[in-house]
Amino acid sequence: MSRDCRIRLALLALVAALSWGAREARSARFQRLAAGGGQPAPAAEWFSAEPDGLYHVRRVERALAEGLPPAPRDPAMAFPAGAPIPWPPYYDALLAVAARPVVGPPPAGDRTHWRNRLERFAATLPVVFGAATSVAAAAAGAALAGPPGLLAVGLLHALSYGAIHYSVPGVADHHAFVSLLLALLLLLVAEAIRRRAFARPGAGWRFGAAAGVAAGLLLGTWVASLVFVVVVQAALGLWVVWVCWRRRPAPGLAPFGLGFHLAALLTVLPAVLQSPWRETQPWMVVNLSWFHPLHLAAGAVVFLPLWGWPVASPWRRRWPFLVAGALAAAAAALALAGAGPVAGIREGFAWAARANVFMGDIAESQPLLGPDRYGTGGLFGWLGYTVLLVPAAWPFGLWALRRRPDLLPWLVALPVLLAQALAQRRFAADAALPLAVLVGWGLASGLPRGRWRWLALPAAVLLQLPGVAKVADGLAHRRPDQTDLEAVRMNGLRAAHEWLGAHAAPDSSVMAHWDQGHAIELLTGMGSVATNFGSYVGEEGFTDAARFFTAQDLEAAEWLLDRHRCRYVLVHGGPLWAWDQLRAAAGGTAAEAWRSSLAGILYRPDAAPPWLRLRWVAPFRDPDLPDGVLPAVALIYEHVPGARLEASVPPGAEVELGIPVAVPGGVAAFTWRIAAAADAGGRVRFRLPYPGKAVLSWEAGRIEVAVSEEAVATGARLTAGDD
Repeated sequence: MSRDCRIRLALLALVAALSWGAREARSARFQRLAAGGGQPAPAAEWFSAEPDGLYHVRRVERALAEGLPPAPRDPAMAFPAGAPIPWPPYYDALLAVAARPVVGPPPAGDRTHWRNRLERFAATLPVVFGAATSVAAAAAGAALAGPPGLLAVGLLHALSYGAIHYSVPGVADHHAFVSLLLALLLLLVAEAIRRRAFARPGAGWRFGAAAGVAAGLLLGTWVASLVFVVVVQAALGLWVVWVCWRRRPAPGLAPFGLGFHLAALLTVLPAVLQSPWRETQPWMVVNLSWFHPLHLAAGAVVFLPLWGWPVASPWRRRWPFLVAGALAAAAAALALAGAGPVAGIREGFAWAARANVFMGDIAESQPLLGPDRYGTGGLFGWLGYTVLLVPAAWPFGLWALRRRPDLLPWLVALPVLLAQALAQRRFAADAALPLAVLVGWGLASGLPRGRWRWLALPAAVLLQLPGVAKVADGLAHRRPDQTDLEAVRMNGLRAAHEWLGAHAAPDSSVMAHWDQGHAIELLTGMGSVATNFGSYVGEEGFTDAARFFTAQDLEAAEWLLDRHRCRYVLVHGGPLWAWDQLRAAAGGTAAEAWRSSLAGILYRPDAAPPWLRLRWVAPFRDPDLPDGVLPAVALIYEHVPGARLEASVPPGAEVELGIPVAVPGGVAAFTWRIAAAADAGGRVRFRLPYPGKAVLSWEAGRIEVAVSEEAVATGARLTAGDD
């Protein structure tokens, strides 16, 4: 191994260590807080609160129990109907294969401890993907500008908060893996150009097939990766136009294009064949359907004629324009017919319009441009001051393209991915990659040769000062305790989920705000009504949960509980924080104000509507904080049949019934009350969700009735006052 190679490997290891450290500093692990004390539980007892990652854990658990491939539908979502899973299966299949040697197969009995180990494994692996992505970016910088470029690009990517966000410990989502595959895809295309693979058929086939596998894995992991495939197709299309119009020989270009599209098609095809949308919406763009293999097959057809035409052929020179004309004509014909892929594209736009109520209000869908609604730092906080150099770096790259043609994929990718990130910050991780490569290359190659080029390193750190500040802030807050309100809140919600799991009822669900859906599906063994996929899938459950929490009509609320077989209702701050979104989703049935809605009423257990047959069974709050410092993190109500009490009293008497209630844990006690008027025959009827000593009183009398837990749980009929 040469000295230069050893130096580069050492620098890549340095970038990997820095990237890993930055992600560790921003850890999203939540350490369990010891009950009744101010100290955290043992370090191994941490958990993840990131909802999408928790659903990946659920899907992997099912794959390990039921076998691969991961199931395309989940009966626990939008319970009891179930719903298709919008994510393709490849990431969860990878997690299942990687997790089995570490956590073993699911045990036959209680899976709680095993599931916690699986959760921690899945929420640690993205750190590896994030560090590997920084290394891939640094490798691109090394190919473009040597060791100074390697470190400049590596630093810009490793310290970019947009790149860090999805690859920290405690986040088990797939986006870190997507970013790694994107880095490999663009790096393979750039290397193919740098190594002149377009001039050699054998090299064209090899590089094209490798890039195609990366593209197929991307589509089989996240369908929105179609944008990345189009970026590569655009770069190849520009190369085709150049070699055809200038009559340049490129014997490896057609093999690369064919290898890329065919390998991508074959790689993604198993996921397409398993997709639940293949039959119901066969041309859907936003979910895997026949549209995606057709798109790749059409891409392969574009390169097929280039294989046999001689360089001087007039047809070869005209081919790019013939392709453009044929595509335009086909698109126009399909648009007029309203069929095939055009129907899928239209449905994609229609879905986006329907999802605005949900997508427009969640944090990761917020734009990087404009007001920073969630206080996360805005454009500079996510991508650093690096974006300020784009107006200089991108034209500089265009100017250098003749001598550095391997810049092409990065030049094509940057405006597309940056525009996506400006519109939705979830794409910041993808935009950070070409941004780091082009700006890092510009810094290193724009300086005079020699030691001057190492000035690119401090420049890179200065450009990522917002990311450095976030890393420093993470290091300063690494020891959670009972005074950390976010840690308390997450521990309270986790305790609520685990309580539900310990008291799960078969063939039932939990009514909760959509942000608790994935945790309910993983941890409780029961179904969810609304899930974190929002209106993406199970739209009826999403709107029904909104109607329930915003309800003023108690009969309608009771009907929704029965419709979804809800055994429990979980109440937390979500309906308050997302009140406008819930009212929009519920439509005309919503209450005007949160306090007058069912969610606001249920947050005060002593004021819960007596006719809903809901009883307060568990509060979750920090026991060490005095009242008034932190309200209950979560309240759980059980939906019970209720004892049917019929009492004989004077005709027309106004009867009030009260039952003293002591909630388990001793944190509260109150008297549950309900009132009704006796009919002309002197009969008054109540439905009682609480057991205990019921006291019926009216102006001239009083009756005491013992109500058993069995009577409440079975809906037994009780009588009183007949003696």
